[in-house]
Parts: sequence; structure tokens; C-alpha cells
Amino acid sequence: MNIGSVIMSKRKALGYTQQTLANKLNVSFQAVSKWENVTNYPEMEMLPVIANVLDTSIDSLLGYKSFVVSDYDKRYDTVDYYWGITPNNLCYEIMKLRPPVKPLKVLDLGCGEGKDAVFLARNGYIVTAFDLSETGIEKGKKLAEKCNTYVDFF
Repeated sequence: MNIGSVIMSKRKALGYTQQTLANKLNVSFQAVSKWENVTNYPEMEMLPVIANVLDTSIDSLLGYKSFVVSDYDKRYDTVDYYWGITPNNLCYEIMKLRPPVKPLKVLDLGCGEGKDAVFLARNGYIVTAFDLSETGIEKGKKLAEKCNTYVDFF
């Protein structure tokens, strides 16, 4: 499915006309019509707004199947850490390539339960870590607290 057909489908499922959707998005109904007929595409900055109004995700708008977070939440919903707490070898490679001799920032995407993020933070990096699993994020926060370090988890 293309973005236009997804927008049309979601709009109709909510009972919105093109004008109603346009009003909610502060665009013209012609813009909505062009999106749905694939003669034009919404600007990238509009995707989160459109997704919010249509009560869906950006991935869904773009035709991607939704990632099932609950599978990871189930894996992480144990006392033990699913992936363990030993840092990945990539952490050591980061330290070799960019030792934290000055404040360096690291972004850990898909951090899971946070073992690598916590390891890097303990070694002097300023770490922001992201994961879709709330259970994983909560375990990462607990691990960081246990190790007396801070990671900006979200």
C-alpha cells in the first residue's frame, strides 16, 4: 500500500471527509486529495501530525507492518536480563575508536534492557538510549541505578 491509500483508508475508518482531515491538519482539502491520489506527498514534517490525527504510527502510514513490541516485553519480563549484562564487543570498539577523553555523546538505538548503554555511561560517555519495549527501558533504568550511573532512557 502507498501512503495515499493508507491515508484514505484511515481517514474513512474514522469517518472523516477530506475537508475534516484537512481542517485537523491545517492544510487544504486539495492537499489531502493530492496525497490520496498520489499526485503529491505530505512533507516529512507532517508525518507525525498525520499519524497522530489518524490514530496510527508513521510506519503504518508508510505501509510498514507494525513491530510487535509485546514480544520483546515478554522476553524482558523476567528477573534475569534476556541478553545478559556483559557489554557487546561493539562497545569496546567504540572505546578504541573514540575514547571518552572529552565528553562524547552516544545514542543507543534499540537498547533493549540497556546493558551496553549502561556500560558506556559507566565509562564516561553521555548516553541516550531508546527502545520500543517499556519493560526493557525500565530494566535499563534499574541497571543504571544499580551501577550508580545515568543514562537518558526513552
